[in-house]
Amino acid sequence: MKNYTNTESLVDDVRRGKTEAFEFLFKTYYPRLRLFASHFLNDFDEAADVVQETFIKMWERREQLTYVSLSALLFTMVRNGCLNRLKHELVANDYQVDYLAHLAGDEQLYYTTFLNEADHSLLVEDLRKQVERVLATLPPRSSEIFKMSRYEGMKNREIAEQLHISVKVVERHISRALAAFRKQRAAFVPLEK
Repeated sequence: MKNYTNTESLVDDVRRGKTEAFEFLFKTYYPRLRLFASHFLNDFDEAADVVQETFIKMWERREQLTYVSLSALLFTMVRNGCLNRLKHELVANDYQVDYLAHLAGDEQLYYTTFLNEADHSLLVEDLRKQVERVLATLPPRSSEIFKMSRYEGMKNREIAEQLHISVKVVERHISRALAAFRKQRAAFVPLEK
């Protein structure tokens, strides 16, 4: 297998459909991409699926590759793949809950969580308090940026512009916050391997 040290030649060979170039790309980035995806999905098997799908998409669209940072492109594609998976899960879960809520007869007794409205409100309030506790452990800037991102729905670029910082700094603050939430979650729910 050829060892590519020049990004342009690697991109050219991938665009031409040279399997050795694609194999080099795969072997170089696969481990890091799988670990990156697992931070989003908390599941190494699903992370592997997303990374494989990313490489398949790249191979199928190889003629469209330009001289960009392959690393940035791959990580962006994997991140988007993970977010699409998470969105799909949310939609599927919402559909299932909606379906169960509209069942006629006794099946309504088994409505997903067995919680009535009062219990649901208490659960939401408890969750809100847990989120606030985690945010209180963060540096003020990380907490502020996380709230802008998640509560106000701002994009990283918008946050960076408003706070006069780089997008990379925004991403680091959000990563710090997400790590704190993962740590909090791990304390209550052991992760399965």
